[in-house]
Amino acid sequence: MNKLISLIVTTTALAAISADTLAQESDVPPYEMTVLLDQAQGNAIASGSFERAIRKLSGSAKTANQHVTLTNLCVAYAKTKQVDSAVQACDAAIDLLKAKQADHYSGHPRKASRERVLQSDLSIVLSNRGVLFAVTGDYERARESFEAAIELPANRSKAGQNMQRLTASES
Repeated sequence: MNKLISLIVTTTALAAISADTLAQESDVPPYEMTVLLDQAQGNAIASGSFERAIRKLSGSAKTANQHVTLTNLCVAYAKTKQVDSAVQACDAAIDLLKAKQADHYSGHPRKASRERVLQSDLSIVLSNRGVLFAVTGDYERARESFEAAIELPANRSKAGQNMQRLTASES
């Protein structure tokens, strides 16, 4: 299973928020995005080398685990405030994971194990996309992404915590 790390993404990291809004949110924890370590520049992203990771990942050839590359690319773009590119990377990872799920599951125990891994990765990228929507003010789409991540049986994402943050910021 992939090693994970969560990176804190505050509302100021991706969107211009007024000082008054930040003052109102002082007791609300920041959103968290998850990067997959030990592959696809995950360690570089975790150490703050976002531009380097983007350069290496954006030129990557397609691989069997391209969704990992796209998931980590989403986080790197988010940390460099390239929100549109981050959303595109998340969307592409989601599409790949959904296609893989449809292709892989056949009821066989080994395939069921692979299905759990794919669901886990899907929960992570859905939560990451939800963070992007939330910090840009698209609360409806953020809620949809968080809910979709939470509903997956192999949920290893921060979606539940991010949903609480969203609910608190809407109050």
